[in-house]
This record gives sequence, C-alpha cells and structure tokens, in this order.
Amino acid sequence: MTLLLNAISEAAVLAPLAVGLSVIYRMSGVINFAAGAVAITAAYTSVELGNGPVGVIVALLVGALLGVLMYATTILPGKLLGAPHVAMTLATFGFAVVLEAVGHRVFGGVSTAADPWLQGSVEVLGTTLTYQRLVVISIGVVISVVVILLFDRTMIGRTMEACAANEPLARLYGTSAGRYHLLAWAIGGFCSAATGVLQVAIAGVSVALSMHLLLLALVAAVVGGIRGLRSTALGVLLVAALGALVARYLTTEFILTPIFVLLLVALYLRPQGVFISSTTSERV
Repeated sequence: MTLLLNAISEAAVLAPLAVGLSVIYRMSGVINFAAGAVAITAAYTSVELGNGPVGVIVALLVGALLGVLMYATTILPGKLLGAPHVAMTLATFGFAVVLEAVGHRVFGGVSTAADPWLQGSVEVLGTTLTYQRLVVISIGVVISVVVILLFDRTMIGRTMEACAANEPLARLYGTSAGRYHLLAWAIGGFCSAATGVLQVAIAGVSVALSMHLLLLALVAAVVGGIRGLRSTALGVLLVAALGALVARYLTTEFILTPIFVLLLVALYLRPQGVFISSTTSERV
C-alpha cells in the first residue's frame, strides 16, 4: 500500500507538468524544455512569499506570465521568421538557461523546503498518510482533470485544436490564432508552476531538480502519447509506478535508468504512445 501511495503522490506532482508539455506540443508543435525551470522558479517564489495562499497564487501567476513571456520571446519571433519547430524547441532551452541563471541570482540556488499547509495524518489501509500529502494529491489531480476537460470538452479546446491543425483556415473563419497560442502557453506555464508548488510542499526543491522533473514529465508524456492529454496523464501514472518500484526494491541513485529503458521500449513498440487511441490520433 505504501508503494501505491508513493506512486500516486509522484504522479499527482508530475501530472500538471506533463499535461502542460502536451498542451504546448499540441498547440505549437514544440517541446518546452523550459518547463522544469518554470516549475522551480514558481516553487522558490512560493517559499519566498511564505508558501501560504497568497504565495501559491502569486507563484501560479508567475508561471503563467513566464509562459506568455516565453511565447513572445522564443516562439513568436520564430514563427514570423519561418523557423522550424526544432529551432523553436532549442530556443525554449535557451530560455530555461537564462531563467535558471536569474533564479540562481535572485533565490541563491540553495535547496529549500516549505512549511506544510496542514498538520496531522490519517491511516489509510494500514499506511500513515499526512494531510499535506492528501491535499497535494487532490490539487494535482484537480488541475490535471480541469485542463484535460478544458481541451477535450469545451469550445475553447476545440478552437485551439482547429488553430493547431490549420491556422490559416482558422483565421479565414475569423479566429485569432495568436490569442489561442498565448492562452496555451499561459496554461502550460501555469501547469509547470503547479508542479513546482506541489513539489516544494512535500519534498523541497533545488535548482538542480528542474532537469529531473522535466525529464520525468517528458518521458511520461512521450510514453503515454504526447498528442493526447489523457494519454499523457496515464503515462505519468506508468512512469510514477515504475519509479516507485525502483526506489523500493533497487535504488534511488539510478532511478532514471529504468525509466529511459521504458521510453526506448515504448518508442520501439508504440511510437505514437502506449495509451493513445487511433481516434485521438485522427482528431489531433
């Protein structure tokens, strides 16, 4: 039971980041390599502001603003110049380097943790679970589900999908594609910030953790099927479960190794994603 709860906790923290990566990839065709840096920046912001309601809200807004800034400085100029998606993906990596350097100067770059929002614990099927971890799991699940429903069940999501599929045609119908691109990047930044806030709430953060979170979320998205938000979320569960098994029965020192092995096997057997369906592939 402890193993299962650890996997669920890890998945709840990673899910918003992975879903945010999927949102941006579906909308812009770009892998956002700055997502981990945005998450850590938001985590430090929350801690500096006391990690209370105000600090959390400000951190989430900072993440959304960083997403918009990233689009304006790295993606929009590339689109105007006709740059390939690979070039714009590399530009997000450059944004991450700058953001980490600024964060190191502002926050000091030392490891930090936050005081818990709630005290106390409860026993679940013989396993003690803190109220703090329960809240983190709930928030991670709610944010991921809301974003998935926004894109798959609302007119906003369908319009974004139309812009991503055929932007010139969407403009002919009077749709402001640029506005929806900005919205997608703001949502991506918000989701990254959510992961940072949840991570610091249960385990603490450091600047070095940004790449670790990014790699886990990216592998989960690719394994599950980065073109689908629900398949991405299922990929997070799979990667989190594997990570929990490795940490329990092997070692935490090389926890990424079996996860990358899973990535290679998944790419060989189902390159479109383990959990993505044919109907999803056709829709996106």
